[in-house]
Amino acid sequence: MKNTTKYSAHAKADEMIEFLNQFKNLKLVLVNHGESRTKNIFAELIVEEV
Repeated sequence: MKNTTKYSAHAKADEMIEFLNQFKNLKLVLVNHGESRTKNIFAELIVEEV
């Protein structure tokens, strides 16, 4: 077992896009966590890349 202090359960935007692209016929994605500006930027990225 190894101890680490640099762990995060948060996925990066590119990892989230990759995950979303696994679904066929995706019609709706709700972005409901984070600051407003960050959510809006990520939502725009989803529209462009998914």
